[in-house]
This record gives sequence, C-alpha cells and structure tokens, in this order.
Amino acid sequence: MKLLLLIVLCFFNLAAHSTTYYVATNGNDANPGTLALPFANWEKLEEVLVAGDIAYIRGGNYSSPRPFSDQYKVWWQNIIGTVTDSIKIYNYPGESPVMNYSTTLFSTSGVYGLYLQNSSYVHIKGLRVTGLAQNPGGNSVEGFALDNASNCKIELCEVDNIGGSAFTFLNCSNNLILNCDAHHCGDQFSNSPWDGANGFSITWAGNSSTGNKFRGCRAWWISDDGFDFFNTFGTVTMENCWAFWNGYVPGTFTSAGNGVGFKLGPGNGNTTSAIRILRNSISFENKYQGFDENFNSQNQYVSQIENCTIYNNGTGTSPQINGYNLNFQQSNRVNIFRNNISYISSTNVTINSQSIQTTNSWNGGVTVSNADFLSLSSVGVNGVRQTDGSLPNLDFLKLAPTSDLINAGTDIGLPFNGILPDMGAFEYGTNQTTNQAPTANAGSNQTITLPTNSLTLIGSGTDPDGTITAYQWTKIAGPTSFTIVSPTQASTVINSLVQGVYQFELRVTDNSGAFGRDTVTITVNAAIANQAPTANAGSNQNITLPTNSLTLIGSGTDPDGIITAYQWTKIAGPACTIVSPTQASTVINALVQGVYQFELRVTDNSGAFGRDTVVVTVNAAIPNQAPTANAGLNQNITLPTNSLTLIGSGNDPDGTITAYQWTKIAGPTCTIISPTQASTVINALVQGVYQF
Repeated sequence: MKLLLLIVLCFFNLAAHSTTYYVATNGNDANPGTLALPFANWEKLEEVLVAGDIAYIRGGNYSSPRPFSDQYKVWWQNIIGTVTDSIKIYNYPGESPVMNYSTTLFSTSGVYGLYLQNSSYVHIKGLRVTGLAQNPGGNSVEGFALDNASNCKIELCEVDNIGGSAFTFLNCSNNLILNCDAHHCGDQFSNSPWDGANGFSITWAGNSSTGNKFRGCRAWWISDDGFDFFNTFGTVTMENCWAFWNGYVPGTFTSAGNGVGFKLGPGNGNTTSAIRILRNSISFENKYQGFDENFNSQNQYVSQIENCTIYNNGTGTSPQINGYNLNFQQSNRVNIFRNNISYISSTNVTINSQSIQTTNSWNGGVTVSNADFLSLSSVGVNGVRQTDGSLPNLDFLKLAPTSDLINAGTDIGLPFNGILPDMGAFEYGTNQTTNQAPTANAGSNQTITLPTNSLTLIGSGTDPDGTITAYQWTKIAGPTSFTIVSPTQASTVINSLVQGVYQFELRVTDNSGAFGRDTVTITVNAAIANQAPTANAGSNQNITLPTNSLTLIGSGTDPDGIITAYQWTKIAGPACTIVSPTQASTVINALVQGVYQFELRVTDNSGAFGRDTVVVTVNAAIPNQAPTANAGLNQNITLPTNSLTLIGSGNDPDGTITAYQWTKIAGPTCTIISPTQASTVINALVQGVYQF
C-alpha cells in the first residue's frame, strides 16, 4: 500500500505541471486524449505534445493510419522539448504497446516503421516495432529511425523481426540509447542478400551524427552487423553493450552477411582523439569479427576499447578471411586497448604496432583458460531483462574467484573492487573494498557564432560510493583568448572567446580523493552578416458576400535571430478594417466586393525585415439556387402486400436541405407514416394508381 500511494502522489505531481495524454487501441483521434477518452494512433501525439508533456501508450497491437504508399508509417516531426522540460512518450506502466506490421507487406522503397525527425529533448520509453517485412522486390526497410534528432533518450525500446536495420541514426547528436534490443533482422531480398541489415546503425558519408551513446543495448541474430558505424566521423560511446550471433540468417546459424559484433570504422579524415569509445562491453559468437576497424586508412586515432571481453568470434563461414576477436591492422592508426580479455577465436587478435596496449590478456603476465570464467555457456544472453531494464544477470564470461585476471588491470578511472581493476567487462566481487572513482559530465558540445563570445558550461559529477568535493575546469585545447569565470564550480561562464575550436576539461574529485574527467568541445564560428527574415502572408483567399470577414494567417522565420515585430498593411483594394495589424495573424472585417492586396512585413532582432503579400478576392453575392428533390423510382406491388418504402433525397448546390414533406397528390386512400422524413413507409394501400 505504501508503494501504491507513492506512485499515485508522483503521478499527480507530474500532472499538475504538464499535460498528460493517452493512446489506446480502443481510442479515437477525435477524443481529447484523456485516460477515459484516449487517442487511437501514435502519430496523433505529434499534434498535441509541447515541452513538459507526457504521453502514455496503452498495451496492445497498433497499425499505421497513413496511406499504404507512404514511406514513413509512424512519422513524428518537430517534437521539441527543452533541457528542463523534455517531452515524454512512454509505455503505460506494466503494459507493452507494439507497432505491429506483420499483416502488411509494403512495396514502397525506403519504408520506416517509426521515424522521429527534427526533434529534440524527447524521451521515448518502452515501445516495440515488429513485423516490418522486406518486399521480395528488394525495398529498403528501417525499424526505428532518428533523423536530425538531438538530446533525446530512447529507452527500453525493441525492434525485431523486420527486413532491414533495427535502429538507424541520421545526422543525430548527443542522444542516449539506453537498454534497447535489436534482434531477428535480415534483408534477404537486397541486391546483396543479408548484407544491409544492422542492429544499431550510424553509417555512410554525409551522416553528421556525433556525441551519441549506447548503454546496456543488445544486438543479436542480425543478418549483417550488430553495431555498425562504418564511414562516419562522429563520436560514438558504447557502454555495457552486448553483440552476439550476428552474420547469420535470423534464428539460425546459417551464414548471411558480414557478421561483425561492433563495426567501428569511421570515414576518411584525421583526428587526434578517440571517436569510438567502448567500455565494459562483450562481443561473442559472431560469425566474423568481434571488434573491427573497417580498414579506413587516413585516421590517426580512432578507437578506445577498455574493459571489454571478446569471446569465440569468427567461427562462422565467411567469404572474406578468418574472423578475429579484434582486427585493427592499419599501420598508421593509434588505437587504445586497456584491460581487455580476448579468448578463443580462429585468429584471435590482430593489432598494429602503433596502437597503445596496456594490461590486456594478450600482452603477457596472465594466461586465459576456461577455468578463468564462472561459465562459458551463452544460454540466457537473449533472455528477459531485469526489472530495472538492465541486461540479464548471468555467470557467462564473469571471472571465477581463482582467475589471475582479477586485479590484473590498470586504473583508468572506472569503478573497481580490490587493489586494481580486473580485466574484462565484469568486475569480480560484490563488496566494495576500495573507493570507486567518480564520473564527470562536462555537458554537451556547443557551437556559437560571433559576436556572441560567451556561454555557460553546465557540468556535474556523480560518485557511486561518496560525494563530489571539488570541481576544476581547464582549457586543454584551442585559442589563447578565453576566461573561465568560475573554474572551481560545477557550472561556469566562459567569456572572451574568439573564432576557433576549444576543448575544456572538467575534473571532479570525490571525498576520498579519486577523480574523474570529461571534456566538452566549443566551436566558435566567425561572425556573419545579419540575414533578413522571411515573411509568409499565407495563401490567397476567395470569399463571396454576404461573408465579409476572414483571417489572414501569417508567419515569419529568421535564419540567424528571432522575429520581433509584425505589420499588416492594405496596399490595394476597397476600404476594410485590419483588426490586429501588429500580430502575425489578423482578422479582416468590413470587406466589400473587389480585389484586395495585403502586405505582411516582419522585422528581426537586428532590424532587418522581409515582406510578403496575399490577395483576397471578394465576390458579389449570388442568388440562392433551388434544391433538387428525388422521390425515387416508380414502384409496383401486388395485394395482399399493401405497404412499401419510398426512399427520397434532396440536393442543394449552394446550401443544405432543411426540410422534407411527402404528399399524396393522386390515388385512393393510404397512410404516410413519416411525411417529414427523406424516406417513409406507406401503409394501408388498396388497388389503384397512386402518385406521391
């Protein structure tokens, strides 16, 4: 009872500060979206959600209301929350909403099951997309795609049994993908069968996605790769993620596509910092490679792989070469490998000599055998998650108490038990014997344009076994002009910035002296001339007297500022009244016959302006046109049948029918049951000819 009371109080506290909407399989989009009168379709939420709102989707199977030929089956656009008031779209507690396409085969090229576009600060939780099959004609299929979405959180979502990639990210930044599952995905009808379906995909040149994090995610039985970041140059972080059984026809161990657990290779270009960061993750029993760099040649410093376990990869049949647990061969690359375990593979580990390797299982000092692990059975890895959404708690690949891999690592700032960190993804032991290092968060990367030369860095620190006692901001790269106003506070203003790219580090220290670091990049663009805003006076309109009033709906957009003023002016036509001349939209009254032209002028915060015009045509009143009656077809009946139904109708070319009246104008006696309705029964008919 105490837990139930707490949930109710929290729920009503949320409702007091935002609007709560509901969607259910028995709903209707004409409803207000309440718990008692919910909406019917997921897409309806786009029309109503604003910053701070929350929507609950009830359990059950849903389908898309969009036309069969539409590319985007559920299309959420322009859902904009804020850093303090995100927009939440959740499964209703304890229920499982499923967007199920298993009954429909789409022929449209490029089909997306759920498409979030041009949105920010949206938290989506507990939704599933399934059954989106690939057409035998070979169309491309994507389960859940984010396009130009930033600072969003996708949590406990699942995409499965589709004919293409599960989760796809296009030009997205600073999103967190938390505890999501991708499985049983394969594109068997593509030009290169089974070779284009990935679990989590940020791929191809021109995809500017960066700063995205995957935490607690799984990808299995994907026909191509589990996690694929081929040919892109943005930063990706993966923590506590699992990739297994990839490169096979879903649900089997029949060879299919590439079969890489984590495909890390970026696009061409040079970098001096890691853009692929993997921690506490495992890759096992994939057809080809556990971790692979893709052989792109120009990058200097690409991947940072720490405390990961790679087991038994490269066991499947591949048209390429034998699989590796780790395959990083490019001679000019400097990658970092620390505290990792690699065990059993057809070729195991290939790493170039320039890479930095510290206390990995293949660097000597330890030996690895079956006895180092509590279990090497992967049974249960695809099982149900724990109640908090985390991955299944199994003995698989966890260290045995006698393993020499325990306390054999190097302290790199991650939490650990004992005197030193262990090797591999799973730290041995449940009792904390040493202080755990805190975690620093320097916030999201930022971009400003001169003359703006100041911004605020919002940092934070968390400590799993203590408190944060000190913060320290330091500039570690960039121009010499800058001022850190509050270097020892969690958040600080940075002044006096000039054009260039800065990197600032936040170091947090806990009450036992351990520390954690994080960096943030600030890009300061050169000043640009103010760009004039664009006015939109709306579409031309026609009305007919006696209607003599209408609304002009205008708007303004400014590419580098905000609209500060609107002004409506009549520039041609008879007299009239502009009710709200300084508002974006206005009512126009007292219109008479003629042609009017109105101008909307919008002014931005720097004084530049833009204009647009709209034409309003007021037509003369036209006389009322008479309606047309249709009494139906002539009828014949034979006694003893003495009753029939007359089915009538009326049509008015310039109005509506307001009354009906049936009358007998010839014939014997009878009874007209409903003389004032469009249709009526006629009773008590006798022999003869009637006319009605």
